[in-house]
Amino acid sequence: MPNPNFRRWTSDDISILKKLVQTHPMAQIAAQLGRSPSAIALKAYENSLKGNGGA
Repeated sequence: MPNPNFRRWTSDDISILKKLVQTHPMAQIAAQLGRSPSAIALKAYENSLKGNGGA
């Protein structure tokens, strides 16, 4: 049975992630995209994105 809360990543979501991952904490990106911080971290890892955590 599929998860009813699952939402596919769009190309716009990934573009926003790529832009924000260098300057914003995962929690802030998650709030902006309406996803969990762990979903943001996983997608960043899958796309070989490395951020500085907003520090």
